[in-house]
Amino acid sequence: MDNETKYGNWIPFKKPLKGRRSFDGLTITKFKKIGLPQDFCLKNNIERYQYAVFYFDGTIPAIGIEFTTIKQPGCALISWYKQTDAASLSCADFFRAFGLDAVRLAGRYPYTVSQTEEGKPLYVINLGERV
Repeated sequence: MDNETKYGNWIPFKKPLKGRRSFDGLTITKFKKIGLPQDFCLKNNIERYQYAVFYFDGTIPAIGIEFTTIKQPGCALISWYKQTDAASLSCADFFRAFGLDAVRLAGRYPYTVSQTEEGKPLYVINLGERV
């Protein structure tokens, strides 16, 4: 069912699980995963996608994530946690390829939204801006 009506796009309210803190950002775990909290997934309609493509900018340093429905080389499958509407991305190969230490980088990060060359949203984690 589409959320489009003559009044605009309606977003259903989903109450977070009891005892959970609300966080609209992204997390990096020491297990080389990127966590997509419930608030982030709901706000950005991540449920529409199946895969994530990673980008790295070593000059900032920053990680970029583009969500897509098309499987591409090097992309990660979005793993969903059904009870919480949250998800995670396994990115061990990405961390290894760019020499990123997941234990040192583990934590919560705010994100900014940029655009790829094709004009698609690119969610950017600046690795120097831990919350």
